[in-house]
Amino acid sequence: MDLLLSIDNLNVYFYRSEGVLKAVDGISYNLHKGEVLGIVGESGSGKSVSVLSIVRLLPANGKIVDGSISFDGKDILKLSMNELQDIRGKDIGFVFQDPMSSLNPVITVGQQVMEPLLWHNLCSREEAYKRAKNMLGMVGIPFPEERMKEYPFQFSGGMRQRVMIAIALICNPKLLIADEPTTSLDVTTQAQIIRLLKNMRSELDMSVILITHNLALTSNFCDRLIIMYASNMMETGGTKDVLNTPSHPYTRFLLDAVPDIEVEKELVPIPGTIPDLINPPEGCKFHPRCPMSMDICRTEKPPLFPVGDGHYSACWLCGRE
Repeated sequence: MDLLLSIDNLNVYFYRSEGVLKAVDGISYNLHKGEVLGIVGESGSGKSVSVLSIVRLLPANGKIVDGSISFDGKDILKLSMNELQDIRGKDIGFVFQDPMSSLNPVITVGQQVMEPLLWHNLCSREEAYKRAKNMLGMVGIPFPEERMKEYPFQFSGGMRQRVMIAIALICNPKLLIADEPTTSLDVTTQAQIIRLLKNMRSELDMSVILITHNLALTSNFCDRLIIMYASNMMETGGTKDVLNTPSHPYTRFLLDAVPDIEVEKELVPIPGTIPDLINPPEGCKFHPRCPMSMDICRTEKPPLFPVGDGHYSACWLCGRE
């Protein structure tokens, strides 16, 4: 498959009054055309910051201090703001985790779905209206012509998320980034949203990055997974390899915390809390919570060791096997 996105040694820092917070600490990965990548981890692990960096949508105190980002052959870090704006929403679509705060409450849903087409001068207003109506229908919103005239408050949470997906897809992007797209939705609606993303990915032949803290959502959707913890990559590989043969203790803990309705098992919480990223621990950042930590874990940061075909784990236990 052709390479669409390449991230190499990405480091993103936030400069705060109490110190420098290392939100992303040297992550690297590739994404190919048509591929679905899941990035999984607890809140505060750096998942969202890592993908917002792709189009440089960081807060004022955030800075990419090292690394490179290449998208579709373009060096993102060298693009002007006008060149970036041409990519945002057109070649890269975003679905944010809170549709109520992402949608404008005083503008009709139809206008908001049309806006990316008009902003990028891709068609006339009349054509934008037709395409917006069709897209709302494609994402499963009934009576799309009538609902084009309504406002976000008139939609349920699940329907607002479908509107966000319609906005992200209206320009037929090469890459869709879905940042926690099922947050605060009930389980049935979560499954519907993931099924919708899966269908739209096939229909539009695009690549997808799914950001989530829920491993269960990735099993039938993602081709590959990255497990993040405290700004670092802990494990990466094919979805089946990571879920069926996890090699990092943190990945195993995450899987133990996932309920299974078919198998009666005790849910095991991960002990401790995520470390302070302004003053993180030395060595492996997971070692204060890891029951298998060794002396080397407390002093040296582990590299990604190969544990299978395309499967890597940042754990000193893997390096000693």
